[in-house]
Amino acid sequence: MLDIERSLFNVELPKSAALQQHHVALVQLHKVIGGGWPGSPLLQADEGRAVSRGGSAGSV
Repeated sequence: MLDIERSLFNVELPKSAALQQHHVALVQLHKVIGGGWPGSPLLQADEGRAVSRGGSAGSV
């Protein structure tokens, strides 16, 4: 019985990782197309990082 459960776990683990990657991609897509709430602290933090990245990339 333990071997069967171990086999099931080994099958479910990559499925879980794929689902996580799918959800991360959806969030990234949502952010790219402008999703979020104006004035949100998280949105402002992301915009600050984007500005700092853009400034350093533009000067290189």
